[in-house]
Formats: sequence, structure tokens, C-alpha cells
Amino acid sequence: MAYGAYAEIVSIPAKHVFLVPNDLAPETVAGSVCAGTTAIGLFNKAGLTDGNTAIVHGAAGGVGALLLQLCQESRIKAIACVSTEDKEAYVRSLGSSTVVRTDTEDFSLRALELTNGSGVDAIFDCVGQAVTAGNGASIRKQGRWLYYGSTSGHGQFPGEVVLTRAVNVSGFVIFNVLADFIAWNGVVAQLLEKLRHKSLMPQVETLPATAVRQVHERLENRTFIGKSVLDFRSVNPNGGDFK
Repeated sequence: MAYGAYAEIVSIPAKHVFLVPNDLAPETVAGSVCAGTTAIGLFNKAGLTDGNTAIVHGAAGGVGALLLQLCQESRIKAIACVSTEDKEAYVRSLGSSTVVRTDTEDFSLRALELTNGSGVDAIFDCVGQAVTAGNGASIRKQGRWLYYGSTSGHGQFPGEVVLTRAVNVSGFVIFNVLADFIAWNGVVAQLLEKLRHKSLMPQVETLPATAVRQVHERLENRTFIGKSVLDFRSVNPNGGDFK
């Protein structure tokens, strides 16, 4: 559902429900739906082809890691941007060979170096303000800037860059796809197919619902990798289990 899912009981339109194949774990699908459909929707919208280059911000996150895998599947050269040593190790374990530590390195300089100064074909941006200037310096003429999040706040898009380089800036929120029954079913079908054939392998951990505080602290500290699923099946229905 779009909003309000953090509850014991929810009500959603029947058209948003889909069947989980028997050969997929429900926890894997539950932890992949939002990130997986977002990654597929973004990748489809980017229109990249074999040999193109893309910057993936937040590459160790739920969406970012799946975008890296989609790039690898389609032979797109991905520049994975991460902020910690642990996140670097994770994206390298996914097969990423070009990783930029944004806490110590300017990603735009690396992007220009790898593209011989022409700039990247696409940027997947979930960060916003902190990377806006670097994105503007990194993107090629008629490049595609896919904006789907703002963990550092909304930045002011560089109008001169967008205008003079004819850059295509496009926002993306999966909830807009959710409102279109045909589009939603199409992207869900793609996700399930890729999960079954392991062309997408999300990092999903399942924790008891009593670990809710631990999960939120990790989110706030930005130490999270992948996605977590809280399992409410073992919670005492009379309460008293949460700390």
C-alpha cells in the first residue's frame, strides 16, 4: 500500500494484491516489493542501452543495490556511490568494479575521468541536495537525471546545465505507478520473474517485530544495507513485547 502500512491491520484495494509464487519466500518478496518495483521502474524509464554509463547514488541501499544488478544484467557501466567501508564491501560483493567513496572522493571527477570528459548517460539520484552540484557536473548532453529521493534534502536543480545540455530531469515515485493497474501489474510481473531467475538478488533480513527500535536506529544512523522485514507473527497479541 502507498501509505499507512505500519499497522497491525490494513485495508488495500484488491487490484494491488498479487500472488507470491510458491518457489519464493514471502519475506523475500515483502522486502523487495517497494525497492524492486522502484528499481525496475527507474531503469525502464532511463532507457539505457548496452555500453551506457550511469551513476547510482545510495548504491548499497534497497533500490540502489537492485539498480546495480539491473545495470549488470543489461551491460550498463555503473558507478556505485557509497559512503562507508562496509557499504563499499557490499556493492563489490555484487560485482561492482567501479565504486566511489563519497566520504573521501569527488564522484563527479571520477565520472568524468571514466567517460573521457563526456559525462554519464544517466544518474539515479536518491540523495538530493548534497549531490546536486556533482550531478550537474557529471551528466552528458541529453543525459537522463532520474530523481527519486532526497535523503539530504531537495536541492536546487542547476538550470543552466539542464538548459544548455538539454538534460532530461524526471521524478519517479512508485506510488504513481501503483495508481495505474496495468502498469503496476506489469512491473510486479517483471520483479517476480527476476527474483525467480535470480537476476535480482535483494539483501533482505527478517527480524522479530520486537527489534523495531534496533531497526529504526540503524535507519537513522545510515548504517543499513538492503532491507529489513519485521515479523509480527511471534508478537504477543496482548502487547508487552515491544521495548
